[in-house]
Parts: sequence; C-alpha cells; structure tokens
Amino acid sequence: MELREKRLLNFFCDDCQEGSKLLHEIPDLIAKIDDLQEEIMITKENTINEIHERQRRANNSIMFNVPEASRQKTDFDTVKEIVSEIFQDLSIVKTIRVGKKNKNGNRLLKVALRNSDDALSIAKNKKKMKKESFLEVDLTIVQIYNTKQLRE
Repeated sequence: MELREKRLLNFFCDDCQEGSKLLHEIPDLIAKIDDLQEEIMITKENTINEIHERQRRANNSIMFNVPEASRQKTDFDTVKEIVSEIFQDLSIVKTIRVGKKNKNGNRLLKVALRNSDDALSIAKNKKKMKKESFLEVDLTIVQIYNTKQLRE
C-alpha cells in the first residue's frame, strides 16, 4: 500500500504532462458551463414571458388625461366619442381605469379593443386626436424600461 500512495504517474510526452497540469481546471470549467446553462434557461423563460405579455397587451391602448367619470359606462362613452372623430367603426370591448385615484389629475384609462389591428390603427393615427387627451400603445414593463434607456 505504501508503494501505491507514493508512486507518481510519470508521462513521457510533453502534451501528456501539460494535460495533467490542466486537470484541476476541469471542475471550474464544468461549474462555469452549468452557470451559463442556467443563465440561458432564465433568459429563455424571460423572453417567452415577454412575448406572452406583449401578445396579451396587443389589443390594448392607454389613454391619458381623459376626465374621470363616476361610472364605467361613462368612461366607455367618453372614449367612444374621442376615438369616433377618427374611426367610425371601432370595436371597443371595455375600459378600465388604472392606478389609484388622486386629487390632482386623472388616472390612466386602459382601452381594450376587439383585435390588435384596431389598436395598431389607433396608434398610427393618434396625432389626429384632440390635444387635451392623448393615447399610447400598452407597453410592457421591459418595453417601458428600454424606451426610457433609449431616451437617456
């Protein structure tokens, strides 16, 4: 037993000796590969979630500075009036106020449309709307962050 413990493996070629020196780096490389694979999985999940969120928001538009009403039906009618100046046959499904009520201004108004083509056509023609209320596409948090980064 003592001979086996003391015996060292000798390599006669230079490449084999270099390879034996690199053996201690293999566990580090395996750990780095595992970290990269985990990072790829997280990136995949985030990308899939972002695509799903964008598809979910594709039919929506956000209106700003629309006067608050006491009933939801009135918000619906107000949006119908504002948008009917540009579009005659627009199919609005529902309107929802977003955020907490504040004393100073009006909350955002989320407008759900029947299909994404309506939302896209509204976004293209938003400059034709009244100046006191304006409209934007319903962006995801990632899109808002990226847009803010581009502006800076």
